[in-house]
Amino acid sequence: MRSFFAYLVKSGRLLANPASELSNFRSQKKLPRVPSYEEVLRLLAAAASNAKGIRDRAWMELLYGSGLRLSELLGLNVTDLCLDEDLIHIRLGKGSKDRFVPLTPEAKKAVKTYLKTSRPQLARQGEPALFVSPLGRRMSRYTVSDGLHHYAKKAELKVRITPHVLRHSCATHLLKNGASLRHIQLLLGHEYLSTTQIYTRVEITDLRDVVRRCHPREKFYED
Repeated sequence: MRSFFAYLVKSGRLLANPASELSNFRSQKKLPRVPSYEEVLRLLAAAASNAKGIRDRAWMELLYGSGLRLSELLGLNVTDLCLDEDLIHIRLGKGSKDRFVPLTPEAKKAVKTYLKTSRPQLARQGEPALFVSPLGRRMSRYTVSDGLHHYAKKAELKVRITPHVLRHSCATHLLKNGASLRHIQLLLGHEYLSTTQIYTRVEITDLRDVVRRCHPREKFYED
């Protein structure tokens, strides 16, 4: 608005800029509607039991269970899995920062099934990517977005499902179940800037325990 009135002043159509004293205003970013846990379960259950469905169930479990960004999911290699420690190594996440995130039991189960049954059928020899397309190469963004649309429609969900919605659902459901904002920040790889910029150090084992205690997909965890 200020720029528009400044143009009118410069062109001689106004003597002064009536918006010069207005403060900067940015509308708040609208958060996506979050599906309920029951709706997420319906989405996950919509994946078929064939090679493609087993693959898709695995990456959907990771998007929701570990709160991954789409770019982080697509960038995963098989060597980034730390299955014995129930962790995933996110290399060069947003801001070019590495981090480890917990792997829920349901996600671990889905990934192990995919590695054992589906990936050998899909991946070309020597392909490092964890999730691959039917052509045997790293899976594309379109495959994920199109797959989520398909499964949401199959599950008869009225809420729009995107990778970001599943990531946001992960954070929201963790918060509702008692996880602290600090732990959620660490899980999602967020870096909030403030004048003090004081961050408490949280051990990865502590983060893993918090996710196990608070994430709804962990309610059925058994040693």
